[in-house]
Amino acid sequence: MQEKSDRFFAFLGLLIAIVLVSFSAIFTKISEQEIGANATVFDRYSIALLVLILFQGVGTIARASLKPELTLSFTPVWAESYTPRDIYLFIGEGFLSLTCVWLWAISLTQTSVANSNLLHNLTPIFTTLGGIFWLQEAIDRRFLTGLGCALLATLILQWQDWQLSPQYLWGDCLALLSAVFYAAGFLAREQLRQKFSTSTVLFWNCFYRTVFALLLLLGSLLGTYLGNHLGSTGVGLRLNILPLSPSGWLAVLGLGILIQIGGHGLLTYSLRHLSASFATLCLLLDPIFTAVLAWALLGEHLSMAHGIAFLGVLLGIYLAATATGSDPSRSPLDESEIPTA
Repeated sequence: MQEKSDRFFAFLGLLIAIVLVSFSAIFTKISEQEIGANATVFDRYSIALLVLILFQGVGTIARASLKPELTLSFTPVWAESYTPRDIYLFIGEGFLSLTCVWLWAISLTQTSVANSNLLHNLTPIFTTLGGIFWLQEAIDRRFLTGLGCALLATLILQWQDWQLSPQYLWGDCLALLSAVFYAAGFLAREQLRQKFSTSTVLFWNCFYRTVFALLLLLGSLLGTYLGNHLGSTGVGLRLNILPLSPSGWLAVLGLGILIQIGGHGLLTYSLRHLSASFATLCLLLDPIFTAVLAWALLGEHLSMAHGIAFLGVLLGIYLAATATGSDPSRSPLDESEIPTA
């Protein structure tokens, strides 16, 4: 009963996380109009990191001043025990996730939005393959059927806007590569979640992403400086790091607190009881939720195809949720499943 209850709350948290993450595109679009893509990414993770540092400080003070049994469940990140493998996973997860965002952003400048989104949504395939060959997770036919159903529904929705052209080949490859990095980052986070608390994983996730985002931002600023002083005719990158208007601040605060801490915090929490393969499959609901939000807030068109895709993804999630592959604790070597003579 306890296991079923944990999986229910993990699934509920995952659904809430998807709803929160669906606001990401809208907030990012608002922010990039003022400070550009690199600064938006840096502000998102640095704001989240500052909030998490504050949380860790308050938790540490409470742990020292209150009765131990009242704060037994909280362990500051600096009091955790880390092995070299843990550190490699934390650094790797941050690098993989940020590289995914970077590759996807570049792909949007080299191919159509429809092509980029379609190829990026192939993430569940790579997550499932990684779960099978890297983590030795058990994936049965029911899970694969659910995965196929959800992917088919999503691809049909976007296939009508697909543009096959040689000039888009490089951008298409980058979008597909971003899906591979996204899947690898999810698998690394799933491994970390089996040992560490949500707050610990989220803290180091934001820390290393902030470090890599800062390096990326400094690189872009250096490129702008050299371009301006060497007489480059290329398009210069924006130098603004912080938003200039209340709407811009609202956007980056929403990305840092609502999306990164709220959405990805719940997503990280769910990976203790749900596999990365299943979580990325459920994330196929994100573009549908985003389309609904764009329709409600921005007046964009919403077609019958969105409704059909939503039902198809729900059917796929149901099939996958009742299959072996949704549980990260199940393995093909589970002794209870080995047939006896």
